[in-house]
Amino acid sequence: MAREELVPDYVAVAAVFYDSEGDTEGALCVGGPESRFTPKRVRYLGQRVKAAAEELSDRRRRSR
Repeated sequence: MAREELVPDYVAVAAVFYDSEGDTEGALCVGGPESRFTPKRVRYLGQRVKAAAEELSDRRRRSR
């Protein structure tokens, strides 16, 4: 999670996904104004982004 690291009033959550060799391929990120990212919302979005990144990594592994 990043909070106002580069942009004032901006919060983002991200998760890395991997290619079929297990190397980092990219990252998924969701962000928006801090006023809309309550701690509960950040936890929820963090779980969803992580799950999506894991699914994408699994698909990449299966495509070997």
